[in-house]
Amino acid sequence: MLTIGLTGGIASGKSTVGKKFAELGAGFVDADIIARQAVLPDTDCYRALVAKFGAAVVLPNRELDRAQLRRRIFESEEERRSLENILHPAILSQIRVELRRMNADYTVVDVPLLVENDLQSEFDRVLVVDCSADVQLDRLMKRDGETEATAKNMIAAQVSREQRLAVADDIVQNDFSLLELDEQVAILHRDYLELARKI
Repeated sequence: MLTIGLTGGIASGKSTVGKKFAELGAGFVDADIIARQAVLPDTDCYRALVAKFGAAVVLPNRELDRAQLRRRIFESEEERRSLENILHPAILSQIRVELRRMNADYTVVDVPLLVENDLQSEFDRVLVVDCSADVQLDRLMKRDGETEATAKNMIAAQVSREQRLAVADDIVQNDFSLLELDEQVAILHRDYLELARKI
């Protein structure tokens, strides 16, 4: 089965693009969903995160305070690395499990930190959702209600747009209308089906 690693900067529109492929019949795996499941109370990752970051990141219902945890890791590279060292091996292991379960011509795997974690070799192709820096900043502030300073820190914590584009086999440009986005996804869907038939 053909596998497509889908990535892009925060607020670039990765999730929207992934859902569009799923609507066209592609297999779809969302690393963010896997990450949320990995930190449910009493999982190994949950216990490791509480041990590392303390009870301050636990809500009264025992779930992780994801907003506070996110603020902390975007303010401290050391804390971000600690979180990644706990979570990423578990997420990658579950992605591989999900791929083995798929029954589709090709599967798109939404991996926000694909380039940061050098996961290109896990997939047959890398698809980058790209948008301008101004559009990305505006979307992030509107979507998450972040201040401009916090939003800029979140963007800066990821690899640069140029680094992402440098590893792309395919690019979806997401600065424009949803209609134009649909057209780009439809073209790639046909391309991926053709490639899948050759495997």
